[in-house]
Amino acid sequence: MIDRARGWCEAPGCTRLGRIVDHVVSRRDGGPDTLDNLRYLFVPHDHQIKELSRGGRALGGTFKPNAPCGPDG
Repeated sequence: MIDRARGWCEAPGCTRLGRIVDHVVSRRDGGPDTLDNLRYLFVPHDHQIKELSRGGRALGGTFKPNAPCGPDG
């Protein structure tokens, strides 16, 4: 999966290096540990869609449009 991303964040439009492997569908919700259910993310993008303690994901698991991914995140 990191090879697929070539080290870059897989959030749409991001030009930063990825640092976090994230499940698209969380394991809590039955998501498998398969390459097609994993994505490589820049840390601020991972924080945008973190799994919530009550279940589900922040922002419904989608990224903010035009989310900042410049030097200041």
